[in-house]
Amino acid sequence: MKKIILALIIVLFISCSKNNDNLINPLNEKLKGKWTNNGYYTDLANPDTPDGFYPDPDGVIIIYSNETFSSTLNGNPYKSGTYNVSIDSALFHNNEEVGKIYQLDNSRLIIYNLTLHGSLSYTKN
Repeated sequence: MKKIILALIIVLFISCSKNNDNLINPLNEKLKGKWTNNGYYTDLANPDTPDGFYPDPDGVIIIYSNETFSSTLNGNPYKSGTYNVSIDSALFHNNEEVGKIYQLDNSRLIIYNLTLHGSLSYTKN
């Protein structure tokens, strides 16, 4: 009898841990759509004080759909592949970290990029 109960507990534990692995990060859903790069910040972006913001009217356009993205640069195909957002808000393109999502709402996306020591700003179309 103890073996049956132990087996049930193990099966239940394995089932629960598999379900947690398949949770969808809500940021993945918010990211879906067409985003136009409108500039960058020289430091971590603070939308209330736009000091250090440099407009970039010829920026990249990125389209995020279910688990894939495609982008253009000046109207020409640029990069494409898969994307994911981790629980700690890190954005990955093709399993490479692009940066941390600093702000994401219905109209604005700001990604802090550790390599650039600044932030990229996008608006939703």
